[in-house]
Amino acid sequence: MELRVTLLAVLALVLAQPLWADEKAKELEKLAGTYSVASAQEGGKEQADDKSKKLNIIIKGDVFSFKFDGQPKTLDMKLKLDPTAKIKTVDLASTTREGQVAQGIYELDGDVLKVCWSRSGKDRPTDFSTKLNDDRIFMTLKRVKVQDK
Repeated sequence: MELRVTLLAVLALVLAQPLWADEKAKELEKLAGTYSVASAQEGGKEQADDKSKKLNIIIKGDVFSFKFDGQPKTLDMKLKLDPTAKIKTVDLASTTREGQVAQGIYELDGDVLKVCWSRSGKDRPTDFSTKLNDDRIFMTLKRVKVQDK
């Protein structure tokens, strides 16, 4: 009897994996686009507005890119989402520094994306805020509408 229950539990987990993967793919599709920075805080302090205005965030597939106006290159991070968590979680893994992963949370409401993360090696935030010297970054992003040509 115990073996049967164990086998059923394992089968349920195996069958659920494609559903969970499908949910992550759908979530990445919802997040896809280019965003401007509406506001940014780091360590409890508002970031300079002129610097933020020059930054766009581009989400394409499982890549989260920082793109500054006038700069040909982007800083790319690999996205790993858990859209099923009570507070949706995101891990941002550096594509240039192996093992460097920032743990965060996110919330998408229409065209507004809130993302809060702790620098590599720090605990994942549990709310969308920063405090003095807490080593967190919180950004409110607004999706940029593509103009019809």
